Amino acid sequence: MGRLQKKKTVGQKKKKKEKLNSRLESTQETDGSSGKKIVPFSGFSKNGKKNQSSGKQPSNVVKSAKQKQGNSFLDQTMQFFREVKTELKKVTWPSRTQTVGSTIVVIILVIIVSVFLGIVDYGLGNLVRVIIR
Repeated sequence: MGRLQKKKTVGQKKKKKEKLNSRLESTQETDGSSGKKIVPFSGFSKNGKKNQSSGKQPSNVVKSAKQKQGNSFLDQTMQFFREVKTELKKVTWPSRTQTVGSTIVVIILVIIVSVFLGIVDYGLGNLVRVIIR
């Protein structure tokens, strides 16, 4: 179960964003040859917790949302089947003996239920016939 989180006020969100931006600006360095900024990435903060907002790249959710906007129906269909394939790889499939055993149990139960319902139908049919006469 997930933890309940308190909602942050707008002021708290702004302070946190400013704090992250100032921390990001202080850790950025420039590469002398190309003039590009180098941002060191550490997966964990000083207290050992994992950093959630690195601010460097959009999350997978944002990427997939942007990709869906420009994709055609065929691309979306192919993506769906790729995802189905990966999910089916995660499935724990039963062995042949388990499948045969389960099938036999199902067939036996179907026979028992059908015989029971046949007997009840025959009995109720005769009861209705007696009541009508």
